[in-house]
Amino acid sequence: MNNPQAKQRRYAPIVFLALLAIASARIAATYTIFNDTVDEPEHIASGMQWLDEGVYRYEIQNPPLARVMEALGPYLAGLRSYGNEDGWTEGRLILDSEGRYERNLMLARLGTLPFFWLACSVVFVWTRRVFGDAAACLAVLCFTTLPPILAHAALATTDMAATGTISAAFLALLMWAEPTSPGCPKSRAATSDATHGTVSAATGIPESSAHSMSSMSRFGLMRCLVLGTTLALAVLSKFTALVFLPAAALAALAFYLLAERPRPEQVSDWLRPRLAPMAIAVFTACVLIWAGYRFSFHGLPAPELWRGLRELKEHNSLGHPAYLLGHIRMGGWWYYFPIALGVKTPIAFLFLLAPGGIACWKLRRETRRASFIPAAFVLGILFFTMLFSRVNIGVRHVLPVYAGLAVIAGAGARYLWSSGPAPRMAMASLLAWMAVSSGLGHPDYLAYFNAFAGREPERVLIDSDLDWGQDTKRLAQRLMAAGAKEVAFDPFNKGYVQFLQTQHQFPAVKPLSPDGPAPGWNAASITMLKFERMGNNNPGTYRWTDRIPPTERVGKGILLWYSVKR
Repeated sequence: MNNPQAKQRRYAPIVFLALLAIASARIAATYTIFNDTVDEPEHIASGMQWLDEGVYRYEIQNPPLARVMEALGPYLAGLRSYGNEDGWTEGRLILDSEGRYERNLMLARLGTLPFFWLACSVVFVWTRRVFGDAAACLAVLCFTTLPPILAHAALATTDMAATGTISAAFLALLMWAEPTSPGCPKSRAATSDATHGTVSAATGIPESSAHSMSSMSRFGLMRCLVLGTTLALAVLSKFTALVFLPAAALAALAFYLLAERPRPEQVSDWLRPRLAPMAIAVFTACVLIWAGYRFSFHGLPAPELWRGLRELKEHNSLGHPAYLLGHIRMGGWWYYFPIALGVKTPIAFLFLLAPGGIACWKLRRETRRASFIPAAFVLGILFFTMLFSRVNIGVRHVLPVYAGLAVIAGAGARYLWSSGPAPRMAMASLLAWMAVSSGLGHPDYLAYFNAFAGREPERVLIDSDLDWGQDTKRLAQRLMAAGAKEVAFDPFNKGYVQFLQTQHQFPAVKPLSPDGPAPGWNAASITMLKFERMGNNNPGTYRWTDRIPPTERVGKGILLWYSVKR
């Protein structure tokens, strides 16, 4: 039988795997181009301490899962802890071990790749369940060409792990909320048939009225265990899961209540059989989180967890120096993340969100599926960060929203394809535009900005959105090629510069003059330049860098001047 839908269903996994392979190759190709960013050494040191010493003491504002995965490759290669009291110095020693810096860094960065695969799988499954096979493939295509996703999937940090596990936990929550009773229709064929009394608050799927069945037989032990496991993985990846997931769930519930206006007894009928299964899921999550801290106990289980949460709360209360649109502020701005998303996301992807919204609305009206859930996931996270986050140092802190946005974009691309020749041409043009802009951004995915940021993106954002110290290796290569013996430089990644000097691969460094360029070579890390120049301690420092255009830009994050002797 020549059934187009059957063909799509058969070939969709093949397309998904092909897209995954292409994106993985693009990610791996950047490993040896960039040196470690400023955060990577401490993450690696923390994971190695967990593996080698059985304790977890370095910088506990981040949980251990991603860090252990990133230290696993070096650990299996025979590297071990050095026992240094400072986590950042410890990470530097591990990376520099045996004189095989590039190999060690590559092994660490490989530990992030499974989280990228997990995030892609979530996007594929989520989109496929609601919008179909074609939309799922298009959503994965969009997701795997997003430069911020490719950038953070290539680093030994925690942000890609958070994206994969938080989106997986939210999807598991949606699947947990669906009915499993015999005779209940699945999400792909949900209807508003009057024979089914209540509608799932999480998915919009009608439920059976057969309340006589026990909670566990209706929902299944396996479903509860999967939910508990994914919740634990999310919390063990990044503590923001503890607020992002409730915020997204509350947003989904609010969308449902506004759209469906259920009677109180319907809500009660939905909630009652889920209380015991949720208790099992939460208990499973708590046990696994404690296991993630090696069942440590000192007055209470996992004391590192509670100290880390307390330190993170204090950090957020005090705020963090933030930069936006040429200004520095302690504690940031409520509109920081919307602007960051607006300039760090390909414009073609942003355009696809409009037809994606239309597709979600039409699908909800026609089939009563909860197609608004991806938007709820995105808005719940964004509203929370806009209202409460005082640490504004990069789009990476809301990276999980890209999973929900990719689902909407995939639905939008599918909607355009099915709407006639002209919309189909528009869809093809947008996808081509996105693929080209993403390809032209290789390998500088971390420093990618769209046209909205202008020709000098450092006027909008810096730090982990532009210069995270990743271009120091390129600067070393440029100075060595030029035969430089000395450079005036205020590096963002001082540890890597010191390592290169021990290998005789970086010239002598003297301080960058605040009054003007020194004779010879002068280099400026853009992040250090902006913070030093515009900081409250020395306002006006390095103003000469605005008057004198740089001789060249090294990579995307370092400016270089050559000044002749006067």
